[in-house]
Amino acid sequence: MLKGLFSENIPEKIVAILLALGLWAYVTGQEKIEMGFVVPLETTKLPANLEITSPLPRSVTLRLKGAPGRLNSLKPSDVRVLLNLKDLTPGIHEKPITSKEVVLPEGITLVRVTPPSIEIACDTLVEREVPVVVKWRIPPPRGLKIRVVPPKVKVKGVKGLMEKVKAVATYPIELPKGPFDKREIAAPLELPIPGATGIHLLNTKVKVIVEKKRR
Repeated sequence: MLKGLFSENIPEKIVAILLALGLWAYVTGQEKIEMGFVVPLETTKLPANLEITSPLPRSVTLRLKGAPGRLNSLKPSDVRVLLNLKDLTPGIHEKPITSKEVVLPEGITLVRVTPPSIEIACDTLVEREVPVVVKWRIPPPRGLKIRVVPPKVKVKGVKGLMEKVKAVATYPIELPKGPFDKREIAAPLELPIPGATGIHLLNTKVKVIVEKKRR
């Protein structure tokens, strides 16, 4: 009987085996698995009159589902997380990260995002001019005429910080040694609130002009 089993209807049996192998390969190829990916967090469409004042995470973790070969062949440029901030208003907001913010290739689905949302604090940007104050390493001698060009500079920053900005100072400067009638010194400017984020100098330096007063 065993001899007949292997010798009878050979063409039909070969076809059946090939069909079985093909079906197995198809089913195996369609099996889906899950994998985790760390993806940079990008923000887009922040209103021009706002600035984010809270630190944002640099990346989020995505749990993706798809065929093994498809997941293993993903490149960093294939997956993006774009957080649309066009509706942001001043204040503190909890912004969810949903499938709308996740750009994926065809055949890959999103299972979950960690963290599922992030907290964003933002404030209104304002701009105004403030006077420049000269800082000296060594106080200059009397009898000199000192001018700053320009005498005022523009500062732009979030409203909460700008309320504290009354003036902008130069980094400490000193007069060059030796006799002179007139000297011009390029003086870089300090941030009004050292170390603060959310505030910017639109002028980064001024000229300090020192002249001897004419009698």
